[in-house]
Amino acid sequence: MQYFPPALENLVEQFAKLPGVGVKSAQRLAFYVLSMPDDEANAFAQAVISAKTSIHCCPVCQNLTDQELCGVCAGVAEYFGIDPTIVRLIWAALALSGTGILLYIVAAIVMPENLDVM
Repeated sequence: MQYFPPALENLVEQFAKLPGVGVKSAQRLAFYVLSMPDDEANAFAQAVISAKTSIHCCPVCQNLTDQELCGVCAGVAEYFGIDPTIVRLIWAALALSGTGILLYIVAAIVMPENLDVM
């Protein structure tokens, strides 16, 4: 038995596919989206599309980024004045040896946010 129009049923089904969202929560989210003004609903939809198309995993460390390399990997390359490709190769070699994650965490803590501070 169909309780809602097909477009609303489809919206509920799509929200219900999200992890941790059941049917009732999906219905609440769908009703909220329908109650939003058109410009806010369009901005919400555009934010989802924009994030999906522009964000990917850093090829070196798998952090989410919208650049070729994430901030940590690019910062390491800039800090040491080396080509980012070399950083990729170093991280790959370290990952194969099993110490890459530990060194990545140390680099993330030790590296300054802004290189102008030094």
